[in-house]
Amino acid sequence: MEHKWLWTFTGTLFTPKGAYIQDDPEIRKEMPYMEESDLINRLENNDPAVRFVPFGYKTKEMSSYDFAKNKYVIGLAGEEGAEKLAEVADKYNDWPYLWCYKSVSKSVTKVSLLGADWFKGRKLYVGNLDHEFVKFACAFGKTK
Repeated sequence: MEHKWLWTFTGTLFTPKGAYIQDDPEIRKEMPYMEESDLINRLENNDPAVRFVPFGYKTKEMSSYDFAKNKYVIGLAGEEGAEKLAEVADKYNDWPYLWCYKSVSKSVTKVSLLGADWFKGRKLYVGNLDHEFVKFACAFGKTK
């Protein structure tokens, strides 16, 4: 993470209603392919690979405590994962940073990432970017 971001195999579909988060989504054209109607159906069927977080969560810089309680971070990593990310964030000189949308007027899909800023105050970043930044990133995941 010192020189590149760490991408995950988690996609987020931001809609005007909020963020749909899906583990290991189908990939088309180097990006997660996610349809809101399919995600709603999967949520109704209690699919643990899909979560929904309504807008209203805090973004940008925040305390580690607020980061661990942030609904979007919990949607990405689960409660235990959010707490562990906050513990990692405490190792940095500056507060963690959530880099994602607070609202959108039309749907947009992004890939989740974990990164560290070693040049500006040393902080932990969690957020979403698109395939334009792939050349700057690393990723891990599972094989089928």
